[in-house]
Amino acid sequence: MKTNYLTKVSAQQKIMSVNNRFGNPGMKKQQGSTVEIYDMVKLSAIKTTYDFFSDTANKIFPFTNLKNGMLQPQESFAMERAYLSLCTYDVPSETWVEVRELNLITDFGIAMGEFEFTIENQRVLKPFPVRSFFPQFNSDSESETQSVLEFDTQIILPPLLNFKASFKFPNKFFTSDKDVYLCMTIGGAGGIFAPKSNY
Repeated sequence: MKTNYLTKVSAQQKIMSVNNRFGNPGMKKQQGSTVEIYDMVKLSAIKTTYDFFSDTANKIFPFTNLKNGMLQPQESFAMERAYLSLCTYDVPSETWVEVRELNLITDFGIAMGEFEFTIENQRVLKPFPVRSFFPQFNSDSESETQSVLEFDTQIILPPLLNFKASFKFPNKFFTSDKDVYLCMTIGGAGGIFAPKSNY
């Protein structure tokens, strides 16, 4: 886990501050939690751009756990980390057969991509190299297999605002004779709706 020496403001304090500015002071009364949001897109040999978290209204479990491309009322969280994984689906047997982390040897085409993050079409993360997820280029990695990217700045996702991660890859970055999905997971400290009391 990264130690952040740049600021003494906690993720929870930043969540409260941003939500107060958006006219949502009730966030401080919600349940503190750890939030992980994921979304999967099917990779194609001819498509080079993909958006995560923007078209979740048409998806069900296990392809995403986000509703309508936004957090629900009285939910918010600080995006502190992210990771990518590849999930393979076998159509004939209708089963998932593999979930794995990215590998620089086999997934070098994916490593050549980049992504950006936007909230309500406002860019909050400029184009960022996908190879930063790979342990060889990940300054936060403490082993040859750790591929979780920890952001230097916590990005706060308020409720009811659309957000998305947009990826682009070079031509012919991916080939497979199976249905392979790229999954992006983002996570951090957050608040979820507490109708009665906090724990």
